[in-house]
This record gives sequence, structure tokens and C-alpha cells, in this order.
Amino acid sequence: MIELAVLPVHERLAELHLIILKRPWTEEEEEAFEECMQVNSDVIHELNKIKEMSALAYKSDDTEWQHDICARIEAVSKKFIRGGIYSG
Repeated sequence: MIELAVLPVHERLAELHLIILKRPWTEEEEEAFEECMQVNSDVIHELNKIKEMSALAYKSDDTEWQHDICARIEAVSKKFIRGGIYSG
């Protein structure tokens, strides 16, 4: 099972949510929201692909492929932490 902590993009989405409860977003905040939603979509899409590959590797009893998938999981996890695509 893949577990990730709250990503910086999710922290920013929470901030934007609080802002819009008080006032309309500025153009910059609206752009930040769109960017955050795109990053979120990319993260979910990538993790779903890896999850499907992991299931196939397990079912086919392919340990080499499983090791490759574990390395990919690690790479994806590092890609989306602070200092990666979005650093808040």
C-alpha cells in the first residue's frame, strides 16, 4: 500500500479554501488553485498507474518487476514532497 503524507499542494489547497470563504480569490490565487488541481490530478494518476502495475507484478509472481515498481514508488514519492513540483 502506498502511503503519502499531506503534500504541499494539499496544504495550499486548504489555504485557498480558507481564503475563498472570506473573499473572492485574486487572479494569482485562482491560478494557484488551477495549478494545485493539475498537480493533484497528476499525483493521483501516477499513483494509480503504479498500483495497477504492482498488482500485475504480484499476480505474475515477477519479483524483478516488483523491485522496479518499488523503486518507481520511491521516485514518485520524492517527486511530490517539499522542494519537488510544488513547494508552497
